Amino acid sequence: MGAFQRFAQMYVSAQLPEWYYQVITASTLIPLIKEKSVNPARAPDARPVQVGNVEDRIIGKAVSIAHAEPMQEYFEPQQLGVTTKGGLEILVQSVRMQLKRKPRHCCVKLDITNMFNEISRAAVLEEFSKNEGLRTMLPYMHVTHRPAADVFWADGTPFSEGCPEGMRQGSAMAGAGAAAAIQPALRRADERLAQNRGDEGAARGDFDDCYMMGLPEDVEPVLVQFERDIAAVGGKLNRIKSQVLCGDDCVLPRDFPVGRGCLSDDLGAEHYGYGIYVAGVPVGDDSFVIEALKRKGDELDTRCAAVLGQLNERHTSPHHLFAVTRSCVAAWTEYWSRLSPPKSPLMNNTFEYQIRSSCKLSRLGVSSRRLVHYTTLL
Repeated sequence: MGAFQRFAQMYVSAQLPEWYYQVITASTLIPLIKEKSVNPARAPDARPVQVGNVEDRIIGKAVSIAHAEPMQEYFEPQQLGVTTKGGLEILVQSVRMQLKRKPRHCCVKLDITNMFNEISRAAVLEEFSKNEGLRTMLPYMHVTHRPAADVFWADGTPFSEGCPEGMRQGSAMAGAGAAAAIQPALRRADERLAQNRGDEGAARGDFDDCYMMGLPEDVEPVLVQFERDIAAVGGKLNRIKSQVLCGDDCVLPRDFPVGRGCLSDDLGAEHYGYGIYVAGVPVGDDSFVIEALKRKGDELDTRCAAVLGQLNERHTSPHHLFAVTRSCVAAWTEYWSRLSPPKSPLMNNTFEYQIRSSCKLSRLGVSSRRLVHYTTLL
């Protein structure tokens, strides 16, 4: 362990040979499909994730932990996804409270297209260099995220002279680095929205998902300026995928640059209410929340069925079945139930039939609702 610690210290201090960093940071790009393509003639929306070295991930995580306090001071209160404990919960409740206290306000969820892979690495390094507490990360960041990275095809042919965009998505510092590049823009947006006394708004972020809250006439110019600011560091705002949630008394102009968030069927024929997903949690009117949770339940059902389908039920004891089901269900149900409104149907009909049909719990003599209760506690 002592030898590895000495090695890690040399690693983060850029004391190892340059060829070693080229080898240790080399990784295969895996284009994971994020969303299925609606048009069969077009390629699906994919995100290239780097399958990197385990040692690099361990050391990168150690660097991140060592700089947790200065990163927290740098990112908060605007960016809640990097180091803030319970940041997603804070974000969800902040949006709910803002629209409840100020019903004339709206909340705009902004989608930045493929931010992790398109943000300027030079902008990331420059932003870290400006902060005294984060400056000590620069040697490590330079050797692992150099401004121009070499890219090769599978047969070893060079793809280009060097790629200056994108963090190493999958590495420990990818999220913090990408968030740092847009932090100045997010901070300026927050300051501008907070200037309206009596109707103060706010701007918050969950890595590449950003949220702007305030009166529509205040949010619109801030949104436009934010779009320009992130474009300067390689970010591109996707207005089509961005959505707005209105408070009960909010009047949204017809020419507002972002459309209202809603749920509909695949053909767009049936409408299920208005709302947005905040950190994965549906926030909106009752119809939107109920339909969103039902779809999440169907997704949970598919996940449980896939896991259990790989097991031979003839050799699966009730204990094993319970343990596997818990590992599939606990994190999902615990997160949603903790952040759902008190009168949410989450713990009632929404998940009961999915869990019962997937896991066949009737033979265990345990009700599915009781299982969900237990899994949130264990």
